[in-house]
Amino acid sequence: MNPGECDVVIGEVTGAYGTRGEVKVRPEPDSIERFRGLSEVCVRHDEREWIGHVARARRHGREIILSLTEVDTVPRARLLRGALLAIPRAQRRELPPGEYFVDDLIGLDVVTPDGRQLGKVEDVLQLPANDVYVVGAYLYPAIREYVLEIDVPGGRIVVRPPEEVFEE
Repeated sequence: MNPGECDVVIGEVTGAYGTRGEVKVRPEPDSIERFRGLSEVCVRHDEREWIGHVARARRHGREIILSLTEVDTVPRARLLRGALLAIPRAQRRELPPGEYFVDDLIGLDVVTPDGRQLGKVEDVLQLPANDVYVVGAYLYPAIREYVLEIDVPGGRIVVRPPEEVFEE
């Protein structure tokens, strides 16, 4: 693994944990299980990027407690607060049909069934009930009534036109 090929962020270091230099990590919602069996991770912090070797990773509530062989003291662990942890795209877990990684959706064209361009997905809000796609001034709930088709290889999402959504 090379630092330059790590393009999928799986978590952010939120602080030190314990007395042995472990760090607390807030995982991305779709990456919690990705820490299981992880042997290396790219660490991005203060405009530096390096490969961290994972000695141990365990779940602790909604966070991950991560032990990196390169970080063996509490002061070193504290310095990593705010660091992003990433992996190469090829190491992402496989998703079941109909599920997508957020970073695959960002930038997709959003069109109506008749091909009218509405914009691009700028952000995905991950809310408790469902995700919401941010497309310019519009918010599209990621539910079947509004999102008709997601074609990641084709670079587009087909949605019901805003007029139809707001008429209901």
